[in-house]
Amino acid sequence: MSFRDTNTADPFSAPPPPGPPPPSLPEGWLAKWDDNYRQYYYVNLYTKKSQWEIPTVAAMGAGGNGMYTAAVDGGRWQVAGS
Repeated sequence: MSFRDTNTADPFSAPPPPGPPPPSLPEGWLAKWDDNYRQYYYVNLYTKKSQWEIPTVAAMGAGGNGMYTAAVDGGRWQVAGS
């Protein structure tokens, strides 16, 4: 019995992603391509809300390091950046 490789495609090549390259975005945003509308929409990584307009400022909820921060004050949690 002999082994025959029937996969002639290069396993390290992949088709280019659809659409043009995504724009650079402020901290806390992710560009996602929509095949139906053939354009990018933008997801706020902290709130998980999306929008069609290109964001121009860091996502709400981003603290100095891009994360929510919390502290205990007199036994109550206070969340900064929300």
